[in-house]
Formats: sequence, C-alpha cells, structure tokens
Amino acid sequence: MRNVYKSLMVIGTSFLLGAGTMWADGRYWTYDASAGATAPDNVQAGQPYFLQTGRSEAAGAAWFLWGDRFKSTSSLTSDFVYYFEEVPGETAKNGAKVYYIKRQNGDYLAQPGNAQLYTPSVERAWKVTVHTAENRDPEYTYSHANPDGAAPTQYKGMDAFINEAKDNNDFSNLNLAAASYLNLSNGLTITSVEANKADDPTSPFTALLNYPGDNTASNVALGTDYSRNVWLAYPASKQSAIDALKGVMQEVTGGQTLEEKIKSYQVGSGVAQYSKEKHDKLVELWNKAKAYADGTATGTDTEIEAVAEALLPAYQDFVASPNPLVPGYYIVTSWRAENGSDYDGGALYDRSAVDPGDRTLRWTLRKNDGVDYNESDPPLLQYLQNGVGSGSRQEGRSVLFPQLRNRQLHRYGCCPLQCDFCNGSSREHLQHSGEPQDPRLLLLLFARPAQVFG
Repeated sequence: MRNVYKSLMVIGTSFLLGAGTMWADGRYWTYDASAGATAPDNVQAGQPYFLQTGRSEAAGAAWFLWGDRFKSTSSLTSDFVYYFEEVPGETAKNGAKVYYIKRQNGDYLAQPGNAQLYTPSVERAWKVTVHTAENRDPEYTYSHANPDGAAPTQYKGMDAFINEAKDNNDFSNLNLAAASYLNLSNGLTITSVEANKADDPTSPFTALLNYPGDNTASNVALGTDYSRNVWLAYPASKQSAIDALKGVMQEVTGGQTLEEKIKSYQVGSGVAQYSKEKHDKLVELWNKAKAYADGTATGTDTEIEAVAEALLPAYQDFVASPNPLVPGYYIVTSWRAENGSDYDGGALYDRSAVDPGDRTLRWTLRKNDGVDYNESDPPLLQYLQNGVGSGSRQEGRSVLFPQLRNRQLHRYGCCPLQCDFCNGSSREHLQHSGEPQDPRLLLLLFARPAQVFG
C-alpha cells in the first residue's frame, strides 16, 4: 500500500475547511492506486472506500468526495471514507442490490430534498443503486422528423439518444441510470433506485454528482448531469501513524526541507513580514515530526498522530499571517537588494533632493546616479503633505529618503500599474491630485516590492 500524490492543490484557507472536522478520529487512511478502482459489480457492502470524482480522473488529478465538498490531498483521513450499507430485504427491479451510503462517522447520505446533505437518521437516508457507467458520445446527433413538412428537430447528446429511442419505440439500449459522457475504466454511477418518473424509460434518474466544470470548490449535488455523474471507488485501509505523518510532511513541503519551503517568508513585526510566534510553532512541530520520521525519537501512535494533525494547520496558519499595511509613512526597500548581493540597501529616494528639476522617485540601485542607501544610517524624514515634499536638505546629506504613503508614488511618476488614476503616464502622475482608484497598489507595493519594481 502507498500514498499516491496527484495534482496536489491548496486553495487558500478553504483548504482546511468543509466536511466537518478534518481530523475526525485522528486516523489516516490510504489506498493502492496501482491496483485500480473497484469494478462496479464487485462493490461490497461493509468495505470502506474512497470515492474519487470521475472528472478529476479524466483530467489526470485526484479529487475525492469529502463530506459536502471535494478535496485533493495525499493525507486522506476518515472524513474521506464511505461505505455501501445494504438495505435489508430490498432490491431494484433488475435485481440489483439497494444501498445506503454511510460515512465513517455514522452519518448517511440523505434523501434528495433534505435540508442537509447528510443525516444521522437511517429513516431519512437515500436508497441508491450502483451501476457500471456506460459511455455515451456528447456530440452524437439525431434528427427527428416532424409532420406536415416542418423542418426536422435536431437533438444532441443524451437528448439525441432519448428521442431516437422514442421514435423507434426501442428502449433496450437506453439505460439512463448508467449513461455518462465520461469514459473511464471501472467508472460507476450512484443513482436513485427508481427513475424520477417511475416506469418511464425516458425519465432521468437522480444521481450523486461531481463538481461542475473545473469548479472543485463547489458543493456536492444530487441531480441529473451526464458530464459529472461518474465515480471511482478505491478500497480504503487504515494507515500506520508514522506513514501518515510522513504523508503530511510531504504535503506540507512537497519533499523539500521546511527551511527551503519557507525561506521567502520574512519573519518579523514589519509590514508584510510573518508572525514569529506562528513561525516558531511550525518549526517546533516540524522538528518533532522529522525526529519521528527519521527514527531519532519514538512515540505512541497517539503522540505521532497528534503531531500529524497539528502540522498542516500550523503551516497554513503561518503562511496566512503577513502583517497588514497600516496608515503611515514607509521606507520602500528593494526585495532584490535584501535578498541578493553586490547591491546597496536599495531604497526609493526623492530625486528632487539632488536635482530640483527632477521630481521623480528613483531606486538607489540605478547606476551613475551617485546615490546610495545604507540601512544602518537612519534616513531623514521628508514629510509629505498633499503630495508635495518639503524639499528641505540637511547639511552633510545629499539626498532624502522619503517615507511615503503609497498614494504619493503617483505624484512622483512611479506608479507600478496601468491604473485608472493615472493611466500609466508619468506626465499625468504629476498633474493629478487625490487618491488612486486601484486598491492593489496598497498591497503590491509593500508586500513584495520586487513584484512591482523588479
């Protein structure tokens, strides 16, 4: 058995939300992807399964049913585990078994129309049957002849198959419970036992559906959609605590060391720097995890799982913790200078302090300008009011490094965007007054100066 990593995607803070409590019972599960999905005819009651969306398999990824949402992860917990529970004494008209779908926590997939997708009550559980998906061409067309010489009606996809069967009064090949536009080996559909209109061979069935299009952030739905009704069922098995921990570590860093993974996150109390407290918590957890994984420390399954459960949330909490920009005056320094070599301190300065005829802001990194910036020298404050610098000098200093509100960059012809306020023109910068209309300036400028000025 092994964990398989396919197209791991992290989407902001939503990565940790949905499907109830992520670490429901502190146990991790895995599956053998190389063995393939279970054939629909071999689905067994009482066997734990992961249900992978057919859409993700067709796209070369692996998104799984996760409560009322979908998730792609290599750290599969009990929140991803489902069972087919056989309904005693009931079969479908074709003799197929009838099931409830049950989660590891005991909740059932609820009947269509229920206020919640899951219910703890078996009386409200949805009764379903499992079918081997039958591929149908979404581009298939059929022309239905109309009476009195009227132009024929053109149908496409499942509408074409349905109307052709009606015209021929032959429904032997029209299995709407199993029909799907997805063509996947061992693909299955999960539908209501009866069609929406019982005894009508052209009536659709209500099915458990994948996400629509590429919208993996959508909620699970019950309905009819032949482009999103196929699932793959993989037998699930419990994972050892140490293997689960290694899986979480892989998910956090992608195989890198933690130091390498977070090296671009500057820790401190300044604007756009990251919380030292959260950084230290993450490093402490990582070091514990690494010691367990390397075998240099031992622990009980409970202790190891506790670290595994805390590690990913700690990482997400840290990378989501940049200090916000607050109103005030700032020295804008260069990301390149701070992270590279052979540069001076790299700060924006008021060129008019050197050349009264030049009202632009410039980087000290610019060659042949004769201006350097050393972080160890406290800069003079050039107070800006209504966008106009004082222009004052101090004896012994050839340049002032203004501490600027970001809107003042427009005044100095230094706008990093083609914004509505200045249209990207330095001439118009000098003529305008007032606030810029593009709020992105506030974040781009101070969060990562390199993205703005290169």
